Amino acid sequence: MTVAKNYGVSLPDMFVHGLHRHDRRSPATVGGYEGWIRIMIQLYTTRTQLRWYYHHGGGASAMMTFGTLDIRRTASYTPDCDAYITGHTHDSYVLPVARQRLSAQGVPHQDVMWAVRVPALKQERGRDSWAVQMKHPPKPIGGVWAKIEAGSKAIRTSFVAEVE
Repeated sequence: MTVAKNYGVSLPDMFVHGLHRHDRRSPATVGGYEGWIRIMIQLYTTRTQLRWYYHHGGGASAMMTFGTLDIRRTASYTPDCDAYITGHTHDSYVLPVARQRLSAQGVPHQDVMWAVRVPALKQERGRDSWAVQMKHPPKPIGGVWAKIEAGSKAIRTSFVAEVE
């Protein structure tokens, strides 16, 4: 948002434009501040979907909990998401949150909602930077990889933070 405001360039728009230039049939679109990503998978005769809820994030990073309380709050009003992906605070973690669920057939089972906090791709700390002036701690730099594996009976999702 700041890049678009200060320089008149939308990085998400440029990214999606590049995808469409590479593959004109790409269904990629620019999302909003929050939204859903649905990944539709057909494995032999079985169809399934992954439902990821994303939000840019907001507020300050809690010094000791790294904003993990936000995960529980968000999970309470997005019970159908398989992953909650957020950023804003530039912290980084991948947290599997176990849940007790009830299937459409009334069978109890356990599953996992992935809580993913994505770090920044820029170094914020410099001699007289805003982060230093505000006494913000150092933050990891990097990203998060999503891995989707199709097995003979199930789809397995995992997330891995790659930071420096």
